[in-house]
Amino acid sequence: AMLITLFTGFRRGEVCGLEWSDINFQKRTIEVHRSIVVVKGYGTIEKTPKTKSSQRKVAIPSILLDTLVEYKKYWIDLREACGDYMESSDKLFTAEKGGRIYPGLLNSWLNKVLKDANLEHFTVHSIRHTNITLQLAAGVPLVTVSGRAGHSDPNVTGNTYAHWLQSSDRAAADAIDHIFGYQQKTSDEKENINYVYPQIKKNL
Repeated sequence: AMLITLFTGFRRGEVCGLEWSDINFQKRTIEVHRSIVVVKGYGTIEKTPKTKSSQRKVAIPSILLDTLVEYKKYWIDLREACGDYMESSDKLFTAEKGGRIYPGLLNSWLNKVLKDANLEHFTVHSIRHTNITLQLAAGVPLVTVSGRAGHSDPNVTGNTYAHWLQSSDRAAADAIDHIFGYQQKTSDEKENINYVYPQIKKNL
């Protein structure tokens, strides 16, 4: 569940709603058609994602595909061993007897892993942020990142991750310097620029 979040950027409820029929192992894709949400007084319910953009198909990396192949073998063996104890379900992740799981359970799983590994606490949603940030840092087009994240508008992605886009903009400028063979100035030269520029601006 954590790897799916890390490699796809899916939301907690979307991960909880995944079924094996959503995964195409030949084409290496995974689709979002439903989400599990908690409704006060009713428990968990399954619903269609609220926006059309949230219903999406994304390509998945080989590392995740291999993990899913291994996990499905475990999943089949587990259900055969449990027999009638587990209710019939095609969900990748279920409660002990096969029912729907609460999205918050993913945080409980993650907390246990972090505690055992003696790592600093963070949430499943932070893993989604990591996925999106890594794509932006790698130069993946904003429209593509937005579509994979299920955002209704690329502006939503841009506004949320503006600080990373700005750092990418600086990296782009540095890359242009490199392309044209421009050498970085020494610290003394930079100090000189910091002194001279205000004087030039003052005289304009």
